[in-house]
Order: sequence, then C-alpha cells, then structure tokens
Amino acid sequence: MIKIQTVAHLLGGDNVKITKEMILENMKNKKVEINITSSEFPSQFFEEGVSQRAVLPKDTVVITATDQGFINGAYLLAWTVLNNTDTDFICYDLGITDSGMKKQMQSWGTKFMFMRPPISRNYNGWQTLNKPWYIAHALSSYKNVLWLDADVWIYGHNTLVEMLEITKSGFFIPDHGIHCPATNRNDPKIYKFVPSPKIEWGQRADNYWPCAGVIGCSDRDKEIINEWKNRLVTLDINRAIDGLPWFDQGVIQDIIDFELQNGYIWNNLNAHRNGDPCRIFTQSYSGFSNIYHAGGQVKPWRNWVNLNWPNPKAARWKKEFVR
Repeated sequence: MIKIQTVAHLLGGDNVKITKEMILENMKNKKVEINITSSEFPSQFFEEGVSQRAVLPKDTVVITATDQGFINGAYLLAWTVLNNTDTDFICYDLGITDSGMKKQMQSWGTKFMFMRPPISRNYNGWQTLNKPWYIAHALSSYKNVLWLDADVWIYGHNTLVEMLEITKSGFFIPDHGIHCPATNRNDPKIYKFVPSPKIEWGQRADNYWPCAGVIGCSDRDKEIINEWKNRLVTLDINRAIDGLPWFDQGVIQDIIDFELQNGYIWNNLNAHRNGDPCRIFTQSYSGFSNIYHAGGQVKPWRNWVNLNWPNPKAARWKKEFVR
C-alpha cells in the first residue's frame, strides 16, 4: 500500500495533504488511473512482452552486493539487467531480511551468495570496503566479471555487451563524469603503510578520479584485485582505513594509472533522486547514458514500498509512462 508520507515526498514535501485527485493530476500525462490503494509501482506500469535483449557469454557474470539498506536498489538493478540481458546475475547477500523480495529476485534468475567479509562490519562502509573480495570470488568461477553497485541501473539492451567488449581489452572503470570529487583525496597518513598514488592528486582533471561503482575485469586483472585487497588489509591492520574518504574507491584510485572510461556514458551521476518511478523508467527506457548511478546519500528508491514487479524476462515498461 502507498504510504501517504512517501506520496507527499513525490509531490513536493512531507507536509502536503494528499488526495486521489492530486495523484491523478500528477499522472495525467500517463493516461492511466492509479488506484490510491496501489503500491507505488502498480501493475498498469507494465505490459506483457519481451524487451529487446542481448546475450552475454557463459564465462561472464554480472554481480552486485547489498544488505537490507540497499535492497530496493539491488531490486531495480536486477530488473534492468535481466530485462535487457540474458546473463548470470549474482547478488552477494550482506544481510537481506526481506525474504519476499529475495524470492522475487530469485524467480527472475538472480543467484544469492554469502561470504564472510574480511574487513570488519564495525567500519562505516564495510559493505563497499569488501568489494574486491566479492569480485575475486566471482573471478574464481568466471573469466569476466561486471561489477555494478546496488545504486546503479542500466539503459539499453547492448549496454553490458559493450561494457564486456571494453573489459576484454583492459580493466574497465569510469571517471566521475560531471562530478568533481574534491573530497576524494585520501588522507596522507595512509602512505605510511601503503605506496603513494601512481598518479598524484591534482595531476589530472578533477573528474579523472575513478568511480568504483562500475567495474569490468577479467582473470587477467587478478593482480589489480589482489593489490586492492592487500592494501585494504594493510590499512585495516594499521587502523588507518578512516584515511579513505570514499572507502574501497580510495585504494583503487591510487593503484591504477591508465585511461578511464567516460563517466558521462558509463557512470551518469545525474540519476534522478526524487523517487518518481516515471523518471527512473525514463532513464532506463530512453536514456542517453548506458549506466545511471545514484551515488551519494540520497537514493531515489529510499521510500519505495510493496515492490512486486513482473518477471523482467516476460514484461516491459509501457511507453506512456516515459517522459
């Protein structure tokens, strides 16, 4: 059922008094009457039919990881990946408590895996600090791994095919696009324990710094993944992980010294944040970037409730809901 506070948020503020008429006015261009008792994603948003789909080879897997806090994001990511692509999709379960959502995702083809994280759960951001271990685990069974953060979603049936082709020629990681992360510089104290950056801070353009939310790698890149893990372990032992303002990303940005992929296309941080499903659909159905990334504190799906979407392999979003 829709939570009134959530609907108010979508229409401009938590103190707005919501009526059915206001919701219908908000949806007038969609030509569908939304029942006030429906979930935020009523069945009218979807129609039966198979979307245009691509096929990834069996030696390739798409992976993510989430706990209960990001389950809505992982749900959206899984739906957009599996709606566009025939692929193995693995979600590392870091503490999901909503068994209903897990069962839905499993029915779509999502595989859930568990692993004991080596970096302690006592750290803020422990979920992402353990990222290189999830990737390494997947590389033990697959030749190619495409990592997507749980606050990412994709547009287009060829997106992951293109990402894989680039990955085959080298480690894939994008820059920050329009975002200039002045706060991404690591605390110099960490260099008492790990080597200095291969590219010094300020040596390149502001948006050069890699965003670890999107990564493509193969078994050829295990040396990078191992160095990533080893530096995190070293910082953990020396209690210096707090010198990484952006967690695992702080380590990977010091390791790599090659060209990054275009963040405007592969890491679009202009992802909609207001929770409006129609705008999310737009970026997934008729966007211009391949990957949208809702990085930062505000997530578009933070107030979504009662998610019960149809199987992404047998349904698609209706065009009239795209704006």
